Amino acid sequence: MMRGSTTIFTVKDALASLAYYRDCVGLDVAFEYGSPIFYVGLCSGAVSLHLIAASHAPRPPGHAAVSIHVDDVDAVHADLVKRGAKILNAPKDQDTACATSALQTSTAT
Repeated sequence: MMRGSTTIFTVKDALASLAYYRDCVGLDVAFEYGSPIFYVGLCSGAVSLHLIAASHAPRPPGHAAVSIHVDDVDAVHADLVKRGAKILNAPKDQDTACATSALQTSTAT
């Protein structure tokens, strides 16, 4: 079951962008990841925004991705395959206590 989502912006400088979204937009810092820090999470109420440095992302600065939170990534993956979704990579456990997968967006988008 899908239960939420997070927008992930690719940025040139994760720390400078963190400062902007914290100080100018008013989001709270939820976490910082990496040494040096290259991935950060910010939030305010139900709003969740993640920032990833371009040096660690498959997308250039200014582009974004959407992370959809699910209860069972393997079950959702199997359902998407059954429905004919174009899967770019199967679920993979990460060292951040989550699993990731990717699918191609609709050609109508």
